[in-house]
Amino acid sequence: MKDEESVSASTPTVTHRPDGAGDTESRKTMAGKYGIVVAVGLGTLSQRVFRVGDMGNVNRNDLLATVAAIEGSPSEQGHNLALGAGIAAANGILERRG
Repeated sequence: MKDEESVSASTPTVTHRPDGAGDTESRKTMAGKYGIVVAVGLGTLSQRVFRVGDMGNVNRNDLLATVAAIEGSPSEQGHNLALGAGIAAANGILERRG
């Protein structure tokens, strides 16, 4: 069996939630409404961030769906966000990369 360090990811994706956006509620909205499951943050950041699994086969649709969930979940909790801004930015990056 390999040790944990040899199989751990060195580039986790961690995303900050807006202040006041509850962890459990955010993750529940992402899973229920968008079909995107994210993991709770760890340590001292556990109530301020969540972790996105992006190892393995991840395609354009996966990325855009995840960004939509990240944008939409806080909005569902009453946070005033520019919905679609993240999708537009992600599309721009994906277009430039081919």
